[in-house]
Amino acid sequence: MLPRNRASKELLRSAYLLYIALLLGQVLLSFVIIFMLTQPGSTLNEGSAYPFLALLVIFFAAGAAWYVNKLRQDQIPILRPNFEGKLLHYRTSIAMRSAMVEAGNLFCLVMALFERSLMPFLFFCLGLVVFLYFRPQLKELVALYQLNGEEQRLVEQYLKNR
Repeated sequence: MLPRNRASKELLRSAYLLYIALLLGQVLLSFVIIFMLTQPGSTLNEGSAYPFLALLVIFFAAGAAWYVNKLRQDQIPILRPNFEGKLLHYRTSIAMRSAMVEAGNLFCLVMALFERSLMPFLFFCLGLVVFLYFRPQLKELVALYQLNGEEQRLVEQYLKNR
């Protein structure tokens, strides 16, 4: 039987909290920028001076996140971590891949602000879809780290108990 460790619970919760905080930060910043661009008296440019730069950045950010995530997954059999090690490795993987995709999304927002155009928001929305694709999932954690029944029960309990 595994001991119910508060550190394990906090590791898992912090992974989910980090992801939600990054997501909400992007969405809030996008609303602020849209508000700034659509103020009365401000001029809004049609199109973009660099129409595919934002798409290229999103593409590379998604590719980098996928590649780093794949490298992290390939490390799992070599590491053979204990239960807390598994949770720590998963939390770090979530932080790395989320930060990479968020960097591309923030680039789109900054580009929209500097160009005074709403076109980069199309690519920001695409980046949000990619960000949501890389969300932390219980099924992913169980499958990647081959959690046994007791570990899986603990993880589910950690996520249910607030």
